[in-house]
Amino acid sequence: MLFVTANNNRKQLEALTNLLLTAFPGSVIYQHIDPLNAPKDVLHNQVDAVFAEMKMEKMSGIELLHILHQKNPELPIFLLSDGEDEAGYAVKNGAAACLIRPLSAEKLRESLHRAKEVTVG
Repeated sequence: MLFVTANNNRKQLEALTNLLLTAFPGSVIYQHIDPLNAPKDVLHNQVDAVFAEMKMEKMSGIELLHILHQKNPELPIFLLSDGEDEAGYAVKNGAAACLIRPLSAEKLRESLHRAKEVTVG
């Protein structure tokens, strides 16, 4: 699988990468500390999903979601947050889900499976 991740917090970005590799061994993950660089990977690659932080410098997760959905409206985009208060807002704006920390490999697998069922089914 091929994933794109975006988060200004390097520790959180690395933790997410490790969880994705645990959940989906052998995956390729393009990491972006600067969310402005993420759209080029979606444009030039067959990306399976994007995982982006809700609150980032330069561009919010919602802004990134809107840019990416212009290029690929079916692409599952998961926004990450520390609190439940943003979950409804994220989904209302087109996110496949808003994943609340703490994350687990199982939660990532279930969320991606659910999103793929919706886009395929």
